[in-house]
Amino acid sequence: DRTIGCTPLNVSSEAKQMRWNEHKDRVLAVAVAGEGEVVFSASADCTIKKWEVATGRCLETLTGHSDWVSCLLVWEGSLFSGSWDSSIRKWDVATTRFIAELNAHNDPVYCLAAGGGVVFSGSRDCTIRAWRSDSGECICVYEGHTAVVASLVVADPYVYSASWDKTIRRWDIATGRCSLFCPQLAQPVLCLAEYRQMLFAGTSDGILRGYLADTGEEVEGGLVYHRSAVNSLFVYEDLLFSCSNDATVAQWKIEQGHADKVTRQTDNTVTSKSLVDRIIGSSSQANRASASSSSLTLRLKGESQFLTQTEIDDPVPSMVKGWLWKQGSLF
Repeated sequence: DRTIGCTPLNVSSEAKQMRWNEHKDRVLAVAVAGEGEVVFSASADCTIKKWEVATGRCLETLTGHSDWVSCLLVWEGSLFSGSWDSSIRKWDVATTRFIAELNAHNDPVYCLAAGGGVVFSGSRDCTIRAWRSDSGECICVYEGHTAVVASLVVADPYVYSASWDKTIRRWDIATGRCSLFCPQLAQPVLCLAEYRQMLFAGTSDGILRGYLADTGEEVEGGLVYHRSAVNSLFVYEDLLFSCSNDATVAQWKIEQGHADKVTRQTDNTVTSKSLVDRIIGSSSQANRASASSSSLTLRLKGESQFLTQTEIDDPVPSMVKGWLWKQGSLF
C-alpha cells in the first residue's frame, strides 16, 4: 500500500503508530529540513512529498520529474532532488516553489552532496558535476570513474566519491584534480560518510571500512555485522549509522578510529537515511513487515541499554521511518 510508517517508541512506554499513506511506489530517499519539523520523501512514483512530522500530514506533493526520484539534499534553504530522468531540480524548502532545473548528466542521478556554496551530483554516466547552489551553473565536471558514482561526501577542500567501479576517489574542489584515494576494493563501494578526518565506506559485501581522510590509511580492518550490501552511511554526533539490504540499521560508536557495534532491527530493506540535528530518517523497501516485536541490546562503552521496537504488521512496499536518537526511540 506504499505507506510511510512513523512509530513513536519510548523505552518505558508503549508505542503508538502513525502511518503516512500517500506514495504510490517505493520510497527511495528522505531528507529532513529545519529543526526536524519537516521531512521530504522521494519515490519511484516520480514525486516528492513534504510531511509535517508532528501530525504526519502531507503538506505538499512536488511533481515535475519524469522518472524515479532517487536522492534528496536540503541545503541553504533549498531542496535539491536528483532523478533517473538525469535532471536535478531545485525547490524552495519553505514554499516548495520550483526554482530551477539543472541538466547536464547523461544518465540517472544517484547522489547529491554540498559544501562551500557548491552542490555536487554523481551519476550513472560515471561523472561528478559541481553546481553553484545559487545560480545552478555547472562549474566543473570530475571524470575518472568507470561505473556509477553512488555516493559523495564533501570535506573541504575535497570531495570524496564512491563508485561501483570498486574505488574511492578524492578530488580537489578548486582544481578538479583526482588522486586515487585507496586501493581498488573487492566489491562495489555504495556509500561514504566522514567524521573528524575519518572516512567510512560501505560495500556490496556488507563490510564497513574506515580510512584516515588525509592519507588513505585503513584504520579499521573491516567492520563486519551486516549480511548484505550496506546502502547508506550517516554520522550523527559520535555515532555512525549503517543501512543494509539485510533489513537492519546498525549504530556504531566511533572512538579514536574504532566503532563499537550497536544495532536496531527493521524488517525492510533500508536504502536511505537522512540526519539533521536530532532526527534521523530512514526509507525502506519491502514486501512485508513482521508482526512481531523484538528487544534489542544497545551497548555503548561497555554499558547496556535495552530498546523495544514494535514493528509494523502490514505489507509496506514503501516506508519511511524516523529515528529520534537522543530519546532512544523511533518516532
